Amino acid sequence: MEDANTAEEWMVKQSEMLERKYSRSEFSLEEGEQMLRELDEISELIKKYHSILMTLTERSSQISPLWQRGERTQRPISIVALADYTDITIREGDECILTDNSDLIHWNIRGPGGSEVLIPSVMFRILPPDARITTYLNRLHTNLEKLRRLWSQKHRMVRYNMVLNTMTQIR
Repeated sequence: MEDANTAEEWMVKQSEMLERKYSRSEFSLEEGEQMLRELDEISELIKKYHSILMTLTERSSQISPLWQRGERTQRPISIVALADYTDITIREGDECILTDNSDLIHWNIRGPGGSEVLIPSVMFRILPPDARITTYLNRLHTNLEKLRRLWSQKHRMVRYNMVLNTMTQIR
């Protein structure tokens, strides 16, 4: 999630910079052309970070919510067996339901046959995705879209002000 944190910090800095640097309406034609070049560079970076976020979103679908192992469950959670368990018929890859994880060492689970039993927690993996990561990435996607809209607005305003300033110089 280091990449996601980096992306979030970058988006905040870019938003602040766009608001600060590209809100002027008075500038020369040369300054305007320089501003447009800089905005084009920012656009390329926005595309790069969009690609990074898409990759993170794809990868996040495979991340198990490890934090749930240590928090008491409020509702049944789907889990998968990591190995065969001989006391009852559970095979590697079987999907079960975690009904109580108040004991970190042993979990109360409902097996494929419907029977509830206490089994060592190390035998199971909580299925992905991690809802917290999904929520975080959705927020980043929303922030990136806001940044795109801000970039588009500033790009239009610089071009518009360049036309106005050129017309003023011609008169």
